[in-house]
Amino acid sequence: MGKICIGCCALAAVVAALAAGPVFAAEGETGKISINAARWTCTLVKGTKRLKFTGDTDPVDVPAGSYKVQVYQIWAEADPAKRGGMIQGRGSRTIEVKAGETTALAVAGPLQAKVTTTQKGGKVAFSLQLIDAAGGTVQVSANASGKRPAPPKIDVIDASGKVVYTAALAYG
Repeated sequence: MGKICIGCCALAAVVAALAAGPVFAAEGETGKISINAARWTCTLVKGTKRLKFTGDTDPVDVPAGSYKVQVYQIWAEADPAKRGGMIQGRGSRTIEVKAGETTALAVAGPLQAKVTTTQKGGKVAFSLQLIDAAGGTVQVSANASGKRPAPPKIDVIDASGKVVYTAALAYG
């Protein structure tokens, strides 16, 4: 039988994990969660306790129960050393993980653009928000080269379909 040795780095990781907030061990029956991505992380909240999971294409064991999806990140590449598309979103939805069953988390695509306008006097302000498959807000996205996509543009068209103005949006 091998020996277990906790070095300074491992001890620092344990201390950092404990400082990040309360977590709890799997007790009782478990179910599974899956996210359709090559690599992902997801933080679920139950009361005042947080569970952080890291996964790939295989489902991950989770204690059965009701959770709020706090935040998730998904990557197109399974290898962390490779650059690739990434999406980070915040959840406001609740999921139910049933014992012995797999719950598929609907996150990421297809993404939908939600455009809102505010008119003040003769000026119109546009705001764009990306919404994931489950209605959560996408905060960060990166294209296949690992960079933020170019800011979007919005075409304003008249009743005949002619573009009368193009608004170039900016991040922030």
